[in-house]
Amino acid sequence: MSYHMLMVAAYFAYFLIGFISVLFAPALPVMIHDFGLNLAQASLIFPAKSLGHIAAVLVGGAWSDRVGRKPMIVGGALLLGLGSLGVWAGKSWMLVLSAFLLSSVGQGFVNSSVNALVADLNPNRRGKAFNVLHGVYGLGGFAGPLVAGTFLLANRGWRPVFFISGLLWLVCGLFTLTLAFPRPTPSSGSPSRRPLFAWGGILFASLFTVAFLYNGSAWGLIGWINTYLDQKANHIPVVLATRLLSIYYIALTTGRFLWSRVVDQLGYGRVILLCAMGPVVAFPLVVWGVNPWLVACGVAICGLFFAGIYPTALAYATQSSPGRSGTIAGTMSVAMATGNMIVPWATGIIADKVGFNIGMAFIYILVLALLATAIGVNRISVNATAE
Repeated sequence: MSYHMLMVAAYFAYFLIGFISVLFAPALPVMIHDFGLNLAQASLIFPAKSLGHIAAVLVGGAWSDRVGRKPMIVGGALLLGLGSLGVWAGKSWMLVLSAFLLSSVGQGFVNSSVNALVADLNPNRRGKAFNVLHGVYGLGGFAGPLVAGTFLLANRGWRPVFFISGLLWLVCGLFTLTLAFPRPTPSSGSPSRRPLFAWGGILFASLFTVAFLYNGSAWGLIGWINTYLDQKANHIPVVLATRLLSIYYIALTTGRFLWSRVVDQLGYGRVILLCAMGPVVAFPLVVWGVNPWLVACGVAICGLFFAGIYPTALAYATQSSPGRSGTIAGTMSVAMATGNMIVPWATGIIADKVGFNIGMAFIYILVLALLATAIGVNRISVNATAE
């Protein structure tokens, strides 16, 4: 019973992470209008959503190895609740950005600790467990744009959905507080004496780079696709942009559940390589396609193949040292948060200076770099198996 309740708590938290992570995307064009922002000013939302996350995961994962997963998850959930309510109440762009920063700290604590908890609970099937967990994230990401789009289409604005998110996070924190977590032990709460093959080595550096390039490319796409299409196609209705995000998250969720069925059989390196191939073909359909069906198809393919990259990379990185799963999960989250911050931020600046087409071309260069890095990870994996 304890295992199942803890997994429910992990799924609940990760669903909400997916839900809140993408709320800003359909709301961003309206925020730009409400606060009178240019693209460079609007792009500050990306570092605001990431800086606190980076600081939190740098220490949160290691702390969870020492003090346990429960305090970090509960504390992070409460910070996310307060941050979401701050976005709802913010009367200026700086106040809204400050609330996003607070939320990102909470997300960093929850993210690294939930991933570490799932690694602890599923030591022999981490590839499957992580893909299912991150599939639940995709369900939250699917729900977020639908809820935001519903409020926007009903002329309720973007604030109410952040109020709802804040309440849900407070409920999540209280629910987690009622559960009994396993206490940290020398085997799971202190550094392992086994050699950690990844730390400082080529493999871990490659997996870190995969996480950075994946999240940067994905968030560059979904973070700006609404605003890009709005400007490119002479103000596409909010409902269309919202549906594109929903399509992406349907595909992302479906892909993660599908990859979870084969990842342990195919091997981590091969799955990462296969997943990196799809976006290379699909990304041009999204950003340069003229037919709405081609754009939607490209979005779906990107989601389907992006799906398995990070959960599989995380499983690969944590498998060698169970006693450091929190530290490793936190470090991998740094790569994700850094990509989330730098790539969309840079894309907004490039788009503001030289146009959105060049900004999107910049993201595609990173998609190609992701494929090159995935080839290297798979080669390392093949050589390790041969040895």
